Amino acid sequence: MDEIKSRMVLEDHTYMVNGRPLVLYRIGVLASMLGRESVTMRKLERLGYIPKTPYTLKHEKRLGAIRLYSEEMILGLVNLAREEKILIQYGIPIYKTRFRERAKELFDQLLINQSGDVDLTGQAA
Repeated sequence: MDEIKSRMVLEDHTYMVNGRPLVLYRIGVLASMLGRESVTMRKLERLGYIPKTPYTLKHEKRLGAIRLYSEEMILGLVNLAREEKILIQYGIPIYKTRFRERAKELFDQLLINQSGDVDLTGQAA
């Protein structure tokens, strides 16, 4: 787990969410931790296997929003992926597991009183 956290440190950014600083990571960090590509993660979200993150940024040069995830979300999904054996080395299809339900439960638990729009009036120091 320390290896995962050390890789995450390079990619983190602190944003103001509901007036409080919160460290968030782009979808590419989540994808990397799960051994997938960002496009695969977006597809899994579209299909409902990964809950939509409440933390998004509008991007002036892109059509969609940039998805952001907290450390707890990322580490929780990585742990679930290991437990459900959906990481690449296991080869078990995600639809044959309880990953979808467990990921929703994880996000529901983590997001109690935390959700909100990302306020980009500036990144927190």
